[in-house]
Amino acid sequence: MDYKGGYCGRIAAVDLSSRSVETIDLTLDLARRFLGGRGLGAYLLCRDLSPGTDPLSPGNEILFETGPLTGLWLSAGRLHISARSPLTGTIGDGNSGGAWAPELKAAGFDLLIVRGRAESPVFLLVKDGEVQIHPADDAWGKNVGETTDLLRSRFSDADLKVVAIGPGGEKQVRFACVMNDYARAVGQGGLGAVMGSKNLKAIAVRGRGDIRVAHPKELMAFLREKIAHVQKKPGFDYFKRMGTTSLIAPSNEVGYACYNNMQYTRCPDAHALSSEHLQEHGYFRKSMACYGCFLGCSHLMVSKRGTFTEGIEFGTLNEVTACGIADADVAIEYNRVCNEYSLDTFDTGHVIAFAMECFEKGLLTKADTGGVDLRFGNSESLLAMVEQIASRSGLGDLLAEGLVSAADAIGKGSHEFANHIKGMALDTDIRGMPGWGLGYIVSSIGADHLRGSTSFTIAASRAMSKEQSVRLIGKEIDPSSYEDAPWAVWYEEKGDAVQDSLGLCKFISSPHGGPDLIYYKEYAELLYLMSGIEIPESEFDTIGERIVNAERAFNAREGFGRKDDTVPPRMREPARGGYNEGAFYSQEMLDVMLDGYYELHKWDKKTGIPTPERLNELDLPVLAEQIAKIHDPSSTP
Repeated sequence: MDYKGGYCGRIAAVDLSSRSVETIDLTLDLARRFLGGRGLGAYLLCRDLSPGTDPLSPGNEILFETGPLTGLWLSAGRLHISARSPLTGTIGDGNSGGAWAPELKAAGFDLLIVRGRAESPVFLLVKDGEVQIHPADDAWGKNVGETTDLLRSRFSDADLKVVAIGPGGEKQVRFACVMNDYARAVGQGGLGAVMGSKNLKAIAVRGRGDIRVAHPKELMAFLREKIAHVQKKPGFDYFKRMGTTSLIAPSNEVGYACYNNMQYTRCPDAHALSSEHLQEHGYFRKSMACYGCFLGCSHLMVSKRGTFTEGIEFGTLNEVTACGIADADVAIEYNRVCNEYSLDTFDTGHVIAFAMECFEKGLLTKADTGGVDLRFGNSESLLAMVEQIASRSGLGDLLAEGLVSAADAIGKGSHEFANHIKGMALDTDIRGMPGWGLGYIVSSIGADHLRGSTSFTIAASRAMSKEQSVRLIGKEIDPSSYEDAPWAVWYEEKGDAVQDSLGLCKFISSPHGGPDLIYYKEYAELLYLMSGIEIPESEFDTIGERIVNAERAFNAREGFGRKDDTVPPRMREPARGGYNEGAFYSQEMLDVMLDGYYELHKWDKKTGIPTPERLNELDLPVLAEQIAKIHDPSSTP
């Protein structure tokens, strides 16, 4: 397919088992129905993977995706990666900033699919329309930074863009992440373990082609106008200076900290991790930005220990407090080593916090921990357990399997404080915040705040007026109402799915970044100016619904449904601390939210599974066939 712009029209499919590379056309039909990125990845996994595929087997695929807006100077440098998750068993995907995705497009591909398993460690080199498979024995065992430097040196190209795994991915830690540009993480779900299972150490990309634009002059004028509009949003300048660390202080006041494995919803020393403290005491050294971003919310941070890292995020700091620690120097070192080992900072921190509570309750002893005094607040123990997890040594081998498996093995009631949804660790407390919490509960990948959790119901800078709520959602939303939560999440998750498929950052887009930023109307204009493809504004809502349904159908094939849309036991206990003191989830509250949410999607309320009729309405006939067998097991192909 010859596109005027936006798309390259080419997918590279690599089979590591046969060491073969195939180039496939990206059809206009797929582009129009799923856009790219997350949406396209979800559909291809549904289409190509057999139900029950072992996530760490050669049969799993890992997809590296761009969107049609990737490469725009509008915070559109996002890389999306999809596979079946080895941590949760659900569909697994995530994205990160950096420059790798725009480079893939400049190299001539919209999407890279990797199948099979190499006999020995390899890396891929994608260069100007070609994909080569190279041995990576000398890189195996190296951390992410060393691997990136090695490949740049080997090809004498300092601008080579590299995604890589460290020892955590090699050892197939089930929450290993994929890193690019040294410190940009596609974090949750264990996608780094999928790379490790394929003996795929890294993918280096170099593209010297142009990212084509259908209407360049008109696009530049439109971008100038929209960037100026976003820069006027409330809190823009503050967020630009402070990044997501600015959320630590207000979230601690409200009460969605994770202190001591969520035994408390306020951290008494949270100020030591706040953006004001970090700035005042010289931890912020330099503002950093993703490719094409005018916001630049990341920072180079330097500790008093002399170590440095880029971009500690709010969720990472929350997981450090989950271990009872509020020390900026420790947080910087924790973030740095997790990045180098390619470990997700959320699940790593939370499984260690879980182990700390086990230790304090006497369910684990020093004989289990290798002599480590695994009490809350012990900074050196936190870092020691990161080392054990990355190397799968001692207790770390058990914790590397994730919260569910660790609680299964330890037993003795430990499931009561294993804080996860569908196997993925919570990164905030969700009690007392119905819309925020429901987004985690129904997320297709497990506990995640970027799939539908309603930031506009908890953040003053992103709050909606009554007029905006009625216009955008169809009714006025009460942030404290469990009856209104389904409407809020239904609105948010469709917009989030579209952003992830176009390749845009959530901070400059509605709904996650706040109302009336860049949204469906602007998406339609941007897509046309970039690619020449015309999709009506109203159709983006349908596309978002189609993507959410495709992901839900994938999970239904794997046995997930209403029973899995729930909260861990600790969320059913009254919260201790913050404005949400005493808040908890009852089964009645959950049922009210789930019934309303499923009804809005036109799903079966008893099972939480899309009906074949709904999937056909959304032009997903292949999935309708698959789901029909679940609704009627006696049916035959």
